[in-house]
Amino acid sequence: MGMSLGLIPLEEDPNLPAIREILAAHNLIPSPGTALLGITGGGFPTVGGDTLAFEASWLGEGARSFYGQVHGAAANRAQCALFFDLASRGNLLLTPDAGPPHLVVCGRTHEPADVHDESAPPWLEIICFVDSAAQLHQCLHGDWRPFRSTHLDSGTIWGPRENWPTEDNPLA
Repeated sequence: MGMSLGLIPLEEDPNLPAIREILAAHNLIPSPGTALLGITGGGFPTVGGDTLAFEASWLGEGARSFYGQVHGAAANRAQCALFFDLASRGNLLLTPDAGPPHLVVCGRTHEPADVHDESAPPWLEIICFVDSAAQLHQCLHGDWRPFRSTHLDSGTIWGPRENWPTEDNPLA
């Protein structure tokens, strides 16, 4: 089945030249008549032996922003290397659809205070910071806890972490 995830800028400042370069290096090119990226000669690309359905915004001359949406990804090691490269060099955040984690910052491109939404219940918005494609792979395959942001541990309007609901104590 695979996972879906978004690649989005926090603000309108993605590094479009880097994004174009990375996509081209992976032979991911716009497909005529669709937002899905294809490969030279047509068809869906494979990355790490698995098909990658990658939807992207227009990146032509005059483009100012970027969004990417990956559908049904295996998130294998090669795909995680691509996602990490796009996020860290392209100044993007990863938003896995079925978290946790719910937001992943790759390569320390953003500060914790900038990505946390203190109005959201922190137990419903798990944010992770990863420093390599290997850590991203680990994080996306269930072992996210070592990379979880501790920025809000001292407390928010929702109180300190020890008062937040957990899997073991859902009514904390």
